[in-house]
Amino acid sequence: MNKSIQEWNEEVFNLLIEYRSTHPGFTFAPRTKDDKKGRFSSGLWFQGTDSYLFVGLTALGDSNNKTKTIGFVLNFKDGGISRAYVEVAFGCDYNRPRAEYFKKVLELFDIQWQEGKYKYSKDLPMQNGLKKTLYSFLDLYWENLYAIMSSQSEAAELVVTEERFAKYLEKKRAVMQRGPISIQTDLIVDSDDEDEEEVEEAYTGIPLNLILYGPPGTGKTYKLRTKWLPLFTSSAVIPDPGENTRNDFVANASWWQVIAAAVATSGKVRVSVDDIFSSQIVQKKLAISNNNNVRATLCAKEAWLFLLVKVQYR
Repeated sequence: MNKSIQEWNEEVFNLLIEYRSTHPGFTFAPRTKDDKKGRFSSGLWFQGTDSYLFVGLTALGDSNNKTKTIGFVLNFKDGGISRAYVEVAFGCDYNRPRAEYFKKVLELFDIQWQEGKYKYSKDLPMQNGLKKTLYSFLDLYWENLYAIMSSQSEAAELVVTEERFAKYLEKKRAVMQRGPISIQTDLIVDSDDEDEEEVEEAYTGIPLNLILYGPPGTGKTYKLRTKWLPLFTSSAVIPDPGENTRNDFVANASWWQVIAAAVATSGKVRVSVDDIFSSQIVQKKLAISNNNNVRATLCAKEAWLFLLVKVQYR
């Protein structure tokens, strides 16, 4: 049956919840945060794009692959499922030392270990329908996979706990209450821009227009500085515009970090969109980016970035 990618995400999510109702203790790791394309807000509950969907089976992520390290994956073509497979990827510096653990995982899936290889996949038999394909996979592998994860000394980093899972569900409910947004098709590309290494995301559903009120001395300023501000700021080092290190910073920074750096290094009390757009840092980012609507990005982010940068650097 041909469906939109949002419909496939919703169906897979509901099937997993149904499986959980008959298999106590089963958990999984959906997408944990939105990205600049608004995938999560549009109803893409799992990591992936319009052509694939990745169901994380562990809490541990891999920044190289930009997914969880272990997952059930579906590929789509013309609105239908074209392939189902299991993927194990652990190429980042943080995960490679766990080779012995991943060897056990690969052995479970009957995948042969190859020295120096950090990304593996194995096709799964397509059963009669998605439900049977997914449930057959889980029936065959889940309990043993959970046992392997639980037996590791760092099990707390591997297993999706009930507490973590409850947070995932809460985030999805928040999007459903607001109503999923439409995502522009030209913003959906073949690779996921997320870095999902950390399960806990910075943004936790707190409204940006939150007003703290109360009589003097009740801790409003303290709470703003110690609790709320860190959720919406980064500790990235902002480079001097004249240093060669600017190139390295731009190559690894997100758009909002680049814009914030342009504001912070402008030397002006107030900067305009034109000021930011013409800055050397933004121009460097534009030269290596596929963003064709930079001015819209600047207009959307300039106001609140100005406030955050001035709070941090005054």
